[in-house]
Amino acid sequence: MKKIILIIAIFSFTNHFSQNDDFFDIGAVAGYNYGSNGDLSINGLSTSIESQEDSGFHAGLFLNFNLPSFYIRPEVVYSQTKSSYESNDFEVSKIDVPIMFGKKILGPLSIFLGPSFQYTLENDLENVGDQKIDIKNDIAINGQFGIGLQLGKQIRLDARYELGISDNISTVNTLNTDNINSEIDAKPSQFIFSLSLQL
Repeated sequence: MKKIILIIAIFSFTNHFSQNDDFFDIGAVAGYNYGSNGDLSINGLSTSIESQEDSGFHAGLFLNFNLPSFYIRPEVVYSQTKSSYESNDFEVSKIDVPIMFGKKILGPLSIFLGPSFQYTLENDLENVGDQKIDIKNDIAINGQFGIGLQLGKQIRLDARYELGISDNISTVNTLNTDNINSEIDAKPSQFIFSLSLQL
């Protein structure tokens, strides 16, 4: 009896949302990142090197659940960001999973905010010779908020800001004779501009 009730419930649920195309959207998202990571600290030096802002990109997929008074928009995107430290560039490749909670405020405009879960794939500090990078925290949590502009049914533009919340420390060990060790807290502080296309 329980199985029959469960089957009827699942059928009713899927039938309801199949008849309501406005509830569920899926699509692709891509865009431009501009910002920085944390400062570079080198063992033996009393001061750290400040991170300079640089550009990056992202691309992935999104889902959009349109509820009566707000929407939920989870995304899965591949991101690549870069920071500059004088003559060195620090590149971060990662998978981001932001989950945004948004609300329409005026016509095609909406505001949103939520957490973004980050899984670091690879870090690379350029121009320091052979190196070994130890990522202490593969998974980190960031926060995002922004504004969206819906252009018709299929196209949307987003502008958002992301700020790192949890530590994301990378230790860089050079493998040359100098044996210089350094640390970078790769918390993002960046602006993200996206174009979404509903499929």
